[in-house]
Amino acid sequence: MKKKIITAALTGAFLLIAGIGYSCAYKREDSDLLITSPLKEQEKITEEAEEPFVPLEVNEEDTKKASPESEKKEEEICVHICGAVVNPGVYTSEYGARIVDFIELAGGLTSDADGDYINQAETVSDGRRIYIPTKEEVISLSVEEYILGDSGEAEEAFGEGALLNINKASAQELMELPGIGQAKADRIIEYRKNQGKFQSIEDLMKIPGIKEGLFQQISSLITVN
Repeated sequence: MKKKIITAALTGAFLLIAGIGYSCAYKREDSDLLITSPLKEQEKITEEAEEPFVPLEVNEEDTKKASPESEKKEEEICVHICGAVVNPGVYTSEYGARIVDFIELAGGLTSDADGDYINQAETVSDGRRIYIPTKEEVISLSVEEYILGDSGEAEEAFGEGALLNINKASAQELMELPGIGQAKADRIIEYRKNQGKFQSIEDLMKIPGIKEGLFQQISSLITVN
């Protein structure tokens, strides 16, 4: 009986010691995990911080294109409007503006302006010069010439760089100019015979019936060279 009690006591003591040892080992392992985990995270952050910084390349041309000021300039057109308007001058408007818009910017038409001679609904290109004639300036035009009016299509009909030499052109060639009929073509040829060659294209306004309005319509199509 005594022997059994001693054996039971030894077994209990052994189990107690084993339990205490296992508990200590578990706590130590748990403690190692708590210490090691933050260290690993810190090492990861340090490695990421040590990676070299590569700056993004900035294309100056793209920056200019994207700038609001550059975009604004591309959307604007500058036009010189003169003649029978209240305030002739150079005005700026948005891309796609029409002649009527620039007439309004110039304060409107004067009382003696002939606003029907020019196509006010026409879209205006950048750098263009618009001349508004008076009623007196176009009074000598025939019905056909008046209906033709100041049309930008006339320049396209001649093509780029194809200027008509008014010192050499025949009556038929002169009649291809907008606003020039048989009578005016004959007067131009008669002037050349009596007065000699035109010294400048502006001399064409010395011909009866060719005033500022009509001259501005054909000035970009003629030469005296």
